[in-house]
Amino acid sequence: MRKVTRPAIPESLLQNADRWQQELTDALEAQEQDHSLIRKCQNRYRQDDIREALEEMYGGLCCYCESKTGIADFSHIEHRKPKNKYPKLTFDWDNLHLACPVCNRSKGTKWDDCYPILDSSQDKIPEHLSYRIGGGGAKRWPESCRGKTTIDHAKLNRQKLVDARTEIAHGVLCARKAIRNGDPSMPAVRFIQTELETKGAGEYGSLVSWLLDANL
Repeated sequence: MRKVTRPAIPESLLQNADRWQQELTDALEAQEQDHSLIRKCQNRYRQDDIREALEEMYGGLCCYCESKTGIADFSHIEHRKPKNKYPKLTFDWDNLHLACPVCNRSKGTKWDDCYPILDSSQDKIPEHLSYRIGGGGAKRWPESCRGKTTIDHAKLNRQKLVDARTEIAHGVLCARKAIRNGDPSMPAVRFIQTELETKGAGEYGSLVSWLLDANL
C-alpha cells in the first residue's frame, strides 16, 4: 500500500451520482424491495471512465497489495467503506478505489469503526505500515492499529503475496550489495536507478522504497 493522488471526479459521477444515489435510496426504502433492482442501482458505478481514472490513479496496481491488476483477472472497483453497510457512499468518489480480486474478496464487507482500513489517497501510509524481513519472507508489519486492520482485512500477508515480495526484496538487496562491494553491474545499477526515478511507483513499490531507505 502506498500513497497516491486522487484525480478529478470522473464525468459519469459528476453528471449522474446524485440521481443514481436517489434511485438507490428509493429502491432500498421501498416497502416491497426488488433485490434485482437494488443490485442494478448499486452497480451503476461500473463505468469505463471511473475504472480508467482509478487505473491511472493506482498505476494499474491494487490499492492494498500493490500487485498488478487486470492480467489474470479483472480489477475490481473497491468501496473502502462497504456499499452494503454505507449505501449513501456507493457513488462517493472518495470512497472508490482499485483492488485486485483477492484483496477485494478478502476484505468483503469488513469494516472497523475504531480502526478503519487505510486510505491510500488520504493517509500517511508509512506511519501505519512497514515491513519485516526474516525467515518467513517479506511481510507487511503494522505500526498502528489501523495498519493491523489493513493487513488483516485485506490479508496482506497471504503466502503467495509474501513469496512475490520476498523475490523482489532479494533482487533489491543483491543489487545494493553489488554496488556497495564496488561491483556496480549494469543490471543492478539500472534496477536501483529505475526505482529511485519512479519513487516506488511500480509493483510492490512501497517495499522497494522501504528497502532503499532501510539500513539493512
